[in-house]
Amino acid sequence: MIKKLFLLMLIGTLSFAKAQEVAASILSIANPVEVDGTEFFLNQSKQRSKTLFQEQYIPRDESIENFDQLKVIEASSGK
Repeated sequence: MIKKLFLLMLIGTLSFAKAQEVAASILSIANPVEVDGTEFFLNQSKQRSKTLFQEQYIPRDESIENFDQLKVIEASSGK
C-alpha cells in the first residue's frame, strides 16, 4: 500500500513539473506575442539546422494537439 501511494505521489509530481515547463525563445522574442488582440505564447523553439531557427506560438487556452490558431516565426542566419 505504501509503495502504491509513493508511486502515485511521484507520478503526480512529475506531471506537475511537466505542466510547469516553459519553452525558452532562442530568437529572444518577447513572450507572449500579440497579433490582432490575441496573445500567442511560445510552445516550441528549435534550431532546425545550422542556419534555420523556428518558433511556434499558440493561444494560452489551446494545445499543440488541438489548436485553431498557430503562429510560426522562422529566422535564418546566413554566412
